[in-house]
Amino acid sequence: MKPFSISLTALTFFVFTTSLLAQTKDKVAGTNASVVLEENDGRFTLGNGDKRLMYGYPVPLSTSHFVVKIDTIILTNSPWLVKRKGVHYLKGKTILEGAYTLKAVTEYQYKKYTIKQTLTPIDKDMKEIVDKNKFAQYYQTSIDVTNASGANAKVGAIILYDTMIEDNDAAVIGVGKKKFTTAQKLLPAQIPNAIQVYKDTANAKASVGECRPVIGGKKPDELYIGNWPLLHGCTWMVPDETGTPYHDSGILLKWKEKDLANQATTQYNSAYGLPAGTVSQLKILMELPGVKSKKVAVYFDLGKADLDLNGDMAMQNLVNETKNIIGVTLHGHSDAAGGSKGAMELSVKRIEVVKKYFDAKGIPVIPKPHGNFEAEMNEVTNAKGNVKDRKVVIELFYR
Repeated sequence: MKPFSISLTALTFFVFTTSLLAQTKDKVAGTNASVVLEENDGRFTLGNGDKRLMYGYPVPLSTSHFVVKIDTIILTNSPWLVKRKGVHYLKGKTILEGAYTLKAVTEYQYKKYTIKQTLTPIDKDMKEIVDKNKFAQYYQTSIDVTNASGANAKVGAIILYDTMIEDNDAAVIGVGKKKFTTAQKLLPAQIPNAIQVYKDTANAKASVGECRPVIGGKKPDELYIGNWPLLHGCTWMVPDETGTPYHDSGILLKWKEKDLANQATTQYNSAYGLPAGTVSQLKILMELPGVKSKKVAVYFDLGKADLDLNGDMAMQNLVNETKNIIGVTLHGHSDAAGGSKGAMELSVKRIEVVKKYFDAKGIPVIPKPHGNFEAEMNEVTNAKGNVKDRKVVIELFYR
């Protein structure tokens, strides 16, 4: 597959951060430069040079997030979970430190509870990189929860990584020589120090990411490997689908609720990046203020992946009417006709047809096939399908 360029994104991010630096009153001095992002939810994505390691890169778009449970309250930095009962979406102030390798600290406030997410660049020995002109091997995600409510509380947390290696959204996940293509639930005794995420297990030169679920000898209580759409929708309870094939990979770490005394702080840690020995050009992109999006859907005939004239014109109009384009996501869908067999492959083919148009214009593309995971399922649609489900949803990001 043709590699994509990140020059547009890198330039946009440089111009954006430079502009912010000019607006701040903080002293800018080499690697001590800092940028403040107000009203930011702290989500992030990672890549190695021009190769993505998590969904979103090289667009500042992330579908990874955290969930914090405090008694019966659910707090998250995922905007997609806000429609769930009892869920509160958090935004805070993000401080980016460093001129090259960034450290990012986001602090959120909910009533008398403070949550702080720290994204720390670390080396192969899991130590923080002080010289911000050196590439990190991993980014450590630390979630601190401080209780100032005046009473004890029961607190737990989830960290979810939406894994995507280059353009493989159904990345094979492995532990050493053991590879998983089906969902898994791992308890502490089974959780390893490192979990590899492969673009292609048959190609030794293909990109590999790595999750480090054990930091400072402390393990999560549960670790799930499986379908990102299912894991992404979990506000607390996580269904165990062990043995079920997954088509869109994700890794979820969960720390069960424990007592947190008044005025006390607890911390949850994990890391994601590159296996030791891999040459690193690890880069982090934050969800940035000022990024807008437009959506359009193009539709297909039953069982087909051919784009008609209407679809071609819709794409042209979308691009022609938009300036300062950062990138595009392509969500491929199939309907319920014929069941799940072949649905994923068909949604991939539909994405490939649309992707060629944006590749030709040099616009970074993030593909995400869904198969018939979101299709309407009833007696009629199972027999004849639904034209509204045979589509690619194009979302264009711009400034």
